[in-house]
Amino acid sequence: MTTISASHRKTINHAVEVSALVVQAYAILELDELDARNTRNKANAGTRRRQAKKFWVRQWLLRRPLYGQYEKLMAEMKADDPASFRNFLRMEPQIFLEILERVEPRIQKLDTNWRKALEPCVKLAITLRYLATGNSYKSLQYSFRVSYNTMCNFISPVCSAINEEFSDAVTTCPTTPEAWLQVAEILCKRWNFPHCVGPSMGSTSPSENPDTVDHTTTTTKASSSLSS
Repeated sequence: MTTISASHRKTINHAVEVSALVVQAYAILELDELDARNTRNKANAGTRRRQAKKFWVRQWLLRRPLYGQYEKLMAEMKADDPASFRNFLRMEPQIFLEILERVEPRIQKLDTNWRKALEPCVKLAITLRYLATGNSYKSLQYSFRVSYNTMCNFISPVCSAINEEFSDAVTTCPTTPEAWLQVAEILCKRWNFPHCVGPSMGSTSPSENPDTVDHTTTTTKASSSLSS
């Protein structure tokens, strides 16, 4: 059995202690670098957030009561030119007021300490103009002076409110064979489609290959279908 002298043992212990100190130092350096990196990332993120929102609200949007399309143009058309109002919203001013009266309780919001709630009449006008034209939210933003991200929050609820309020009177579904036959007769007279009771949302229905196949019945998947 080999015997280690006291001096040799002391040298080994000293080397072990030095190695442990080196490992500890490297660990501390890694942690310091990680903390510094996290601090820089948080600072950069805070800077990006501050730069992303320069305005609480743009000043030209605050002048909507003075120059907005609803407050100015629509008011003038309703008073002087109902035909242009109808072309603008695809409905008469009386119909607009009737819809507003019925859906207003569903889309009304309360004012807060931060801002005044957007009026239901403006919400309805923007929604109907969007449905009539298909313009983008950003395009409507500049005419109605309402920010596009605000439109994103209320156009869908306004559409749902209109549907809920008028669905029973406008979108009733026939429940008897005689009523379905009447719908088929109206559709045949109007669109010359016999034995049909309504469209199927632009979808295609698979069908057997007819004797003569042309481009009007063949889809891109090389199958035959009937488009509605």
